[in-house]
Amino acid sequence: GSVMGSRSPCDRIMAQRFSQTSALPAASRALSTADPWWTVFRDLRDCQSRFGLKPRHLDTLAALLSFLKGQSGHMMVFASNASIQERMNGKSVRSLQRSLNELIEAGLLRRRASPNGKRFAKRGPCSESAAVYGLDLAGFLQAAPEIERLAEEARAEARTLDLLKLRLRELRALLLERGAEEEALRLAAVLRRKLEAADLEHEITEAEAQIPCP
Repeated sequence: GSVMGSRSPCDRIMAQRFSQTSALPAASRALSTADPWWTVFRDLRDCQSRFGLKPRHLDTLAALLSFLKGQSGHMMVFASNASIQERMNGKSVRSLQRSLNELIEAGLLRRRASPNGKRFAKRGPCSESAAVYGLDLAGFLQAAPEIERLAEEARAEARTLDLLKLRLRELRALLLERGAEEEALRLAAVLRRKLEAADLEHEITEAEAQIPCP
């Protein structure tokens, strides 16, 4: 018979319980047959600022995702804080807790707390007695379409900024070539600043107006 058909009643109950709480969305299942969350993670890395995230949040998220290897049907992490810390080169428990809380605030993580604070799945004879406690990353995968959209926007903006900065560097070289050293120095300072596209476009217009005639 099929694998599903060979499962015990408790196995089927636990599978149903997981699917109700943290099932992979259809769009994510279509990404890959194994570990589809890393595609979503790479997208999130490219648009982290739009979620108010910093590198430390991504480090924490990567550590959590590493515990899902080989899992299917659910996105629950049962690892203890100590185990998670080990995969983060000994990050302090206080720093880990802060990152976890902020990932929860961002909607990418949900804490399913047990009465004793431990993380585990307890099998029972019926669905009412099946207990699942841990760190649920279902929200992370469910946000995959939005994360992908924002990542594409962020990458497009980054390409635009790169082109504008390239134009400024070209103008700086031309200004130096024509002896306008003061304006060239000003542009060097501009290029060290973190500016939006509109600001860079303004600087390009200003620099073009300062180019001496050959």
